[in-house]
Order: sequence, then structure tokens, then C-alpha cells
Amino acid sequence: MAPGSEDDPEGHKAVAGTADFSDAVALTRACMVGHEAAVRLLLAGGASPESTDEQGRSCLCLSSKAGHTGVVRLLLQAQASVEVTDPEGQSPLLLASSKGRSDLVKALLEAGAAVDSPSEEGVRPLAAAAQGKHFAV
Repeated sequence: MAPGSEDDPEGHKAVAGTADFSDAVALTRACMVGHEAAVRLLLAGGASPESTDEQGRSCLCLSSKAGHTGVVRLLLQAQASVEVTDPEGQSPLLLASSKGRSDLVKALLEAGAAVDSPSEEGVRPLAAAAQGKHFAV
């Protein structure tokens, strides 16, 4: 697709497709900071919603932990796995629960996240919410 083409009048998609551009790095960074427009653009350009950062943390784990609801919803729409875990064995649901993010918990459960899946240490999402005194979750 050429910059300025009919489907991309401002040439944004062409930037994401350049040879020196790492879609996975860009997507994980955008997810970490909650940059919805960048996430939308990268996913539309073919970046994998299953991308991980250099520490092995998935986009969904990064955005769930940071509380970026809009980014989480974009990743779920792109079919990101809700059962992925970070290097400590924490699922996006556990990360959202531990931060008291009931909006994220609801979105992840609606997408099919296992409600009782424990971390490597045996902590379950509901227990994580209770430990943080996030009783609304």
C-alpha cells in the first residue's frame, strides 16, 4: 500500500510496514503505555496480538496489569488469548483482579477467561482481588 493511497490517506500503514520497524516491539510498548491509536494501527497492519516483550510478557498481560481497558478490548477483538500468562504464571485476569480493575475483569470473563486459574504460586484471581481489598471485583 502506498502512502497517501485511498485506504490510507495519511500514509500511516506504510510506516508500520517498513523493513526497520519492529511491529512486536512497537505493539508491546503501545500496550504498556495504553496508546490505543497505535495499538489499533499496528493490529490493522498485521502485528500479532500474541506479541511479547523481551521479558516474555504478552500484550494482554501488559495492558491488563497497567489497567488500559481500551487496549485490552482491542486485543480481545483481535483474538488475543485470555489464557496466556506472564513469566510469573499470572494471567491477565489475575493481573486485573489484583489491581481492582472490575471493568477489565468483566471484559476478560466475557472473552472466556478461566475464573479460577491459579498463578504458579497458587494465587487465584478472586483471592488476588481480596488480598488487595478490591471487593467490588
